[in-house]
Amino acid sequence: MPLVSLLTSATLDVHHDQANNWLYLDWKGPQKLVDVQRAGQLLLGLIAQTGISKLLNDSTHVTYLPLKTVNWVAQEFLPEVGRAGGEYMAWVSGRHLSCYNNIGLIVQPPGQHPHVVAFEDVAGACVWLNNLADAQSSELVPEPSANKARAVRQRYRQPAVPIGNPLIGRAP
Repeated sequence: MPLVSLLTSATLDVHHDQANNWLYLDWKGPQKLVDVQRAGQLLLGLIAQTGISKLLNDSTHVTYLPLKTVNWVAQEFLPEVGRAGGEYMAWVSGRHLSCYNNIGLIVQPPGQHPHVVAFEDVAGACVWLNNLADAQSSELVPEPSANKARAVRQRYRQPAVPIGNPLIGRAP
């Protein structure tokens, strides 16, 4: 099944991945607070409208993420995502240093909604989200096979990167 486009903007594209029944969030460019707040309000509406509780948050196309934006996302926006119905968010960290360094502020532990777990790549994030149906936990999941990783990169138009386990946010 193809990805169905639900929102296209300069800051965020949202697609419904019908095969996996999650929302694919493709954040892009510099993430100025006012732009992220505007896109976030639209996203909250889509979460509530669709009733989809799993989110694949892809920050690999982000070019700059100010600390002010990170703090707003962690303290104000993520609780709103939980209230809108978001339960699980696989957060693929961007390659830009401002994204990578601040990911620890975003991760939400089990028991809080949404439960956010950070990943280095989309393939690992997909495996975790798919395994939630079975395990309903953030325990380590098997590495995706080379063929599965290739298929995921093609689906979400991702470059080949080393596949690893979640960066942080794992259950002890």
